[in-house]
Amino acid sequence: MVRIDGVVQPAMKWSHWHAASDQTDRAGRCYNSKADRVMKELWDYYTLAEGVRREDADDVVKQSHVHRVQDLFYETKLCAEKNLPCPQRK
Repeated sequence: MVRIDGVVQPAMKWSHWHAASDQTDRAGRCYNSKADRVMKELWDYYTLAEGVRREDADDVVKQSHVHRVQDLFYETKLCAEKNLPCPQRK
């Protein structure tokens, strides 16, 4: 959830993740935004191949996240429809 124009709403766009403030994690790290946390934690688990610039890799990851955030809500909706009984319309 993020506050946009004074209204609390789900962070349905990557730009919303940039607007969402971060909280300190168990390791004591706190980032500028939730998007910043996602980007920094990604590199905790992955390393770049030799010759690949970090800036270029970050650009690819950012573009990927724009689409992944949008897909997240669509996929969640599909799972909810599949797993929850829906009232029958007459």
